[in-house]
Formats: sequence, C-alpha cells, structure tokens
Amino acid sequence: MTSKSGIPGSLFDKLGGDEGVTIFVESVFAKVMQDPQLMPFFSRPGFDLGRLKVKFGEYITHLTGGSEAYHCLLYTSPSPRDAHE
Repeated sequence: MTSKSGIPGSLFDKLGGDEGVTIFVESVFAKVMQDPQLMPFFSRPGFDLGRLKVKFGEYITHLTGGSEAYHCLLYTSPSPRDAHE
C-alpha cells in the first residue's frame, strides 16, 4: 500500500490512513477533555476546538508520512503574542 505521499508502508498507512488519523485525533482530545488540568485550556469561550483538531490531524498526517502538503500557519498573525490573546 502507498500513502498519499508515495511512501510505501508508512506509519500513516499502518494507522489506517485518514480514517485512522481521525480516530487517533478524536481519542487524544477525548482524553484531554476529561483531564481536569488540561480541559480548561481547551474549553474556554471562543476557543475553536474543531479547528485545532483539524490542524492536529494535518500535522499527524504529515509526521506519519501521509502528506507532504502540511503547512504550519500558526504565525500568520501580526505576532505570536496577538495570536494567543
């Protein structure tokens, strides 16, 4: 089997491709949202957990050999400080 990036037998493929990465991401955030120390960071008003899940999934896909199209756009705001206010 060849992944999206053409790497045969990549970890992405072993995880189950896009579906496997989605399951992994949902599993991670289900655990995060049950953790009393982490949950407040991700449940505050205005926080877009859905967007974070998408970006995290893209990152995991890239790291595991599923795509070379990942682009980190975290710092496209005027400054990193502004992005985190």
